[in-house]
Amino acid sequence: MVFSFLLTLTLFTESPQPGDTVRLHLKSQKVTSFADWVLLLDDNSRLAIAISGQVDVLIPENSHTFELLDAEGRSRFLGLWQHFPRGQELTLEVPPASMILQQVVSASRIAESVWTAPSEIEVIRPDEETERTTSQTSDWLKEQAEVVLQKTNLGGGSPIMRGVSGNRILLMVDGFRLNNAIYRLGLNQYLNTVPGSQLEQIEMVSGPTGVQYGSDGLGGTIHLRTADPQAGPLKFGYQGQISSADQTNGHTLTSTYGNDRWAFNAHISYNDYQDLRAASPVSDQAATGYDAWDGSLNFSYSINDSLRLRAINTYSRATDVPRTDRISSGRDLLWNYTPQIQQLSGLRLESTKQRPWADYFEVGIGYLYQREGTERISAGNPDRLDITDSVVDTLQTNATFRKITQRAVFVYGMDFQSDAVGSSGQRITNGGVPQAQPGKFPDDSSFESLGFFFSADFALTDHHHLRAGLRQSFTRLEGTLAQPIGQVRQENDQLTPSLSWSWEKAQWWVSLGASQGFRAPNLEDSLAIGPSNQGFDAPNPNIEPELLWSYEATVRWRSERNILSATAYTSRYEDLIEKVPGTYRGEAEFEGEPVFILDNVDAARIDGVSASFRHSFSKRMSMWSDASWVYGTQTSRNEPTSRQPPLRGNFGFRYERAKQILSTVWSWADNQDRLSPSDIADSRIPEGGTPGYGVLHLRARHQFTKDLGLSLSLENLFDKLYKQHGSEIYEPGRRLLLGIQARW
Repeated sequence: MVFSFLLTLTLFTESPQPGDTVRLHLKSQKVTSFADWVLLLDDNSRLAIAISGQVDVLIPENSHTFELLDAEGRSRFLGLWQHFPRGQELTLEVPPASMILQQVVSASRIAESVWTAPSEIEVIRPDEETERTTSQTSDWLKEQAEVVLQKTNLGGGSPIMRGVSGNRILLMVDGFRLNNAIYRLGLNQYLNTVPGSQLEQIEMVSGPTGVQYGSDGLGGTIHLRTADPQAGPLKFGYQGQISSADQTNGHTLTSTYGNDRWAFNAHISYNDYQDLRAASPVSDQAATGYDAWDGSLNFSYSINDSLRLRAINTYSRATDVPRTDRISSGRDLLWNYTPQIQQLSGLRLESTKQRPWADYFEVGIGYLYQREGTERISAGNPDRLDITDSVVDTLQTNATFRKITQRAVFVYGMDFQSDAVGSSGQRITNGGVPQAQPGKFPDDSSFESLGFFFSADFALTDHHHLRAGLRQSFTRLEGTLAQPIGQVRQENDQLTPSLSWSWEKAQWWVSLGASQGFRAPNLEDSLAIGPSNQGFDAPNPNIEPELLWSYEATVRWRSERNILSATAYTSRYEDLIEKVPGTYRGEAEFEGEPVFILDNVDAARIDGVSASFRHSFSKRMSMWSDASWVYGTQTSRNEPTSRQPPLRGNFGFRYERAKQILSTVWSWADNQDRLSPSDIADSRIPEGGTPGYGVLHLRARHQFTKDLGLSLSLENLFDKLYKQHGSEIYEPGRRLLLGIQARW
């Protein structure tokens, strides 16, 4: 009844409409003159603001938002016309310049300011960190305290967020899910299959996103957003980089072009990764190098002033990517992922025309192709080559609708995903004739998911907001194993809620929230068969979904030169899925390897605290710091959860002039000797735990002309031997990275 009252109130409250003339008056305790300030409207028109802070605005047709830019071009306010009363002068309190105002979409499926996003969220914009020389997409996450980037091999890069990893982390590209039916619960390499050269923004949402995106995303969601094609003359670009220590090198060609109606951007990259060199005494790390190339072609077409079509196309391919842990441990003589292919094609229709049922909507349809092959020679059978090949064809469709009133924002929609899996295998003994073998998954198996969601953000008063959401999800899994198991069909459904309250006044923003997440078992959990890090994995068709309730509190504070954010959370898992000893064909060992299955074994609790701080000494000089602490326990057995991250953080300093950038980052982590039984048995974790470390990176960039720039980085200045907790490979030793960027 309360919800119905709020809905009625918000739907029938008048707000400014297109064609209305609105007078805006800006107020600030710090700004005495608004000379050269600009009001940017969503039709890209700009209005000069008077020195006194006053401006009269004729709201354009189909306009929803406006943005306030100061004399230096910094965004100081993002506003919605529907949040203000009609027929009145609008007074805006201008926030300090230190406030970071990136727009994000991951927290609520619509664009909003990161300052008021109800989730703990961090943003990386590669074009704002041009002094960094990075060839792998996953490496952009290395200097985020909330994310531990585990690497079983150089081609990997599996994010651990809030103490969990693998398919408990949801990966997305431009609103399309990457997680599919064969994503592993364990650590994986799939983040690196997304081309990094096309990325405009990386959004990392910590905590469950069950209402927004359905299954997966228990520990967090990483949303990779590609660059939006822009109008402009035909331009070509080149980016090249090389590492002095291991001769790893990469090359990227780009192209952009567009006019008032349409635009495109494209790229093609090649990366040659040599065996990675760590600090002494490890030095060269065998079975790490590989080759990879990728490309993209994105297109945008404006059908009219309020309707736009976007096309997204990406492709990546890596060959002969070694699984370093199996080779280093001596269990295998050869284990290569080859080929590793991912192709994503998507169409998205976006409308900004006001309608009674929505003032913005987007509808997308996408196709994702993933192929993962393996070649393996076991140390126990050196005369035998085992080959597997798994292909997933995924069809997705999704729709998001937004309706804004003066006192509320409503978001609703649906999404559907269908995975068709083909899997096969071969065995070649003594170089003889290949013999067909079953693949890792049942051939012609499938996984489908369907969800409907609704959320509402109510402005209870000028300072208090209430956000509530609900999703109904359905999943179905089908596949046929060899007898005695035979055909397997699993169906699950889940009703997922979330609720948060926030308070904002002057320099403060505070929120309290509770949200649920769930993960429906996929084919990797239920029906996979084959070798893994610990031994041999057998199927378990009776596995159930795992559930999570998360409770968190976030405080943000800002002043003219500072911004501080801190979050504390506790996550309660039910029916936690873990790898445990099992049997295959009635035996506890298979081909000399111990047998394991995935099963619902326990409840767990994961608590944590994270904080970040940024200080601006001036418009040219700033510093930042962040830290994160996680403590996980499997409650019924009173044991640590697996791969629990240590206390870790970063400290950075940056100085920027017109043509030069200088920056430095100190990354550190404490020892992690709080190990689960599976950690102790994991060959990737040293006996007694992973040692702590502190490493210093120095970076510089010089822009010779607007079209030619050079970046130089000295990483791991003191040549420290270190690795991330749970990783097989050590991070690079001291090395010089050279990058060049040119346009013509």
